[in-house]
Amino acid sequence: MKKSLSFLSRLLLLALLLGLFSFPASAAGETSVYLDGQRLVFDQPPAAMNNRVLVPLRVIFEGLGATVEWDPNDNLTIRARKGSTTVQLTIGSSRMTKQVGSDKQSITLDVAPIALNNRTLVPVRAVSEAFDCQVSWDGSANRVNISTEPDHWVILNFFSDPDEFFGNGLFDGGTFYFSFIRRSMLYVYDGSTLRSFNAGGMPMNILPRDGKAYYYTLSSEAVYGLDTATGKREILFNGDGGVEIQDLMLYRNYLLVTSESQLHAVNVNTKKVVLVHEKAASSSQVLVTASGGKIFVLDTGGTTADGVTAALEVTMVNPDTGASQSIYSQSSVGGGIRFIPDMDGQGLYLELEDTGVCLFFDAATGQRQAVTQSVFEAACDAYNVSFPDWDSEWNYGSNINYGMFRQHKETGLREYLYDGKGCHIFAINSSCVAFLQSENATTPGSSSFGNSAVYIMNTDGSNLVELVNNWGDGGPTSSGGSGDTGGSGALEPITCTVCGGSGWLLCSGCNGAGLLYPHR
Repeated sequence: MKKSLSFLSRLLLLALLLGLFSFPASAAGETSVYLDGQRLVFDQPPAAMNNRVLVPLRVIFEGLGATVEWDPNDNLTIRARKGSTTVQLTIGSSRMTKQVGSDKQSITLDVAPIALNNRTLVPVRAVSEAFDCQVSWDGSANRVNISTEPDHWVILNFFSDPDEFFGNGLFDGGTFYFSFIRRSMLYVYDGSTLRSFNAGGMPMNILPRDGKAYYYTLSSEAVYGLDTATGKREILFNGDGGVEIQDLMLYRNYLLVTSESQLHAVNVNTKKVVLVHEKAASSSQVLVTASGGKIFVLDTGGTTADGVTAALEVTMVNPDTGASQSIYSQSSVGGGIRFIPDMDGQGLYLELEDTGVCLFFDAATGQRQAVTQSVFEAACDAYNVSFPDWDSEWNYGSNINYGMFRQHKETGLREYLYDGKGCHIFAINSSCVAFLQSENATTPGSSSFGNSAVYIMNTDGSNLVELVNNWGDGGPTSSGGSGDTGGSGALEPITCTVCGGSGWLLCSGCNGAGLLYPHR
C-alpha cells in the first residue's frame, strides 16, 4: 500500500507541476481545433506543452467516433475503441499502445497525458494519428486541423464543369460550400446557418477541407484559399491569370492545378509551386491521382508537334521537389484505362483493358508487380466505397426537364425526389443532396438565368431547405421552391404497365413512355 500511495503522490505532484508550467493556449492566443472543418468545443481550453497541443480526451475521442472507458483498477488508464482499433493511454506516462485486431504496437509520446482542472488532456496529434487521421498545424491561425480522410484521398469536385457558370459546390463532412450564378461569393451552410464570403470572383471548382475552401475564379482564374473562420482570402497561384485552368484537385496540403498542357502542385501552406507534369502531346489525355505522398500521372501520349509519337507513360512525382520517376511505359493504348490509389496509401493500381494487364506500383520505390484481375477488382471496390457520396443502394442524379432523382442500383427503379425543370445536382454526402434549380441557367445558349435557387434535402427527398435565391430574400428556409417534393406537383404519373404504377418509382420497362415526365 505504501508503494501504491508513493506512486499516486508522485503522479499528483506531476499533474500539479504540469498545471503550473503548461499553459492554456488562450494565454498566448487561443488555439482552436477543427475536425473535418468543424470546430470542436471544449469546456477546458487546449493546453500547449513542449510544442504539442493537448485537448480534453472525451471531446476528441468521441469526435473521432471512438468510445471511451477508464480502467477501473487504477483510474489512470484510458482506452478508446473504434472498430477493430483500441488506443490506450495512461496519465503521466509517455507510452501509448495501439492495437488493431491482434496486432499491438507501443508508441512513445512527445508529451504524456495530463490532469488539468478536473479534466484529462491528451496530445491531439498522437491520438488522432492513432486512428489514422491526418493532422496539420496552421501557425498563422493558431489552429489544429484534423481530417478523417484517408491518406490517399484526392478531393475532387465531380459535378463542377469549367464550361458551366451557374455554380458548383461540395460537402466537407456535414458542411456544404457552394457558389451561385456568377456571384462573387462563397456560401457556407452548416445545417442551420448560412454564411457568405467575398470570394474575389465567382468561385469555380470549390474544394473545401478543414474549414478552408480552395477554388479559382471565373474572371481572373487566380487560385485562392479562403479561411471561413476568419474570412481571410489569399491568392495561392496564377495571380496574373497567365494559366488557363481546367481543373483543381486537393491531396494532403497540395492543390493539383490542371491547365491545357501542364499540371502544377501548389503547397497551400507555403505557396510553393512545383511543375509536376507537362503533356507529351497536344492530343494526350492525362490522368492524375496520389498515394503515399507521391503524385502519379498517366499520360496517354500521342503525336507531338514535331511529328514524334510519344508513348503512354506513368510517372511518379514528389510534389515538394518536382523530382519525377518514370515507372511504366507502353508504345500505345487501344482500350480503357483504370487508374486508382491503394486504400492503404501504399501505391497505385493500373489496368490496361486492351491487354488485360493489371499492375501495382509501390509509392516508396516505384517498383511494380503484376496482380490478378480479382485483386485489382477488390482494390476498385474498396476505393469506390470510400467516397463520401457512395451509397450501397442508390445512385443520385438530376434531369433538367424533370427534377432530382435516385435510381436503385439493383432493380433500376428510379424515384423522383423533387419535381421541377432546370435542376442540376451540385453535391451529395451520406445524408444530403444539394442542387440548383434555375429557369435558364442549364439551357444551352441562354443569355440570362431567370429565377434560380439552391436547395438542400435529405437523400430520401425529405426536409427540403432553400438556401439562397435571386428573386428575394435568400434562405435558409423550408420551401417547396418552384417545384415540389413528395409527389405533389403539377406533373402526375400515369400507371405503368410494367411496375404497376408504384408511386414515384420509374422502372426500366417504362422508358419514359408511360409517364408524363419521361426520364433520360
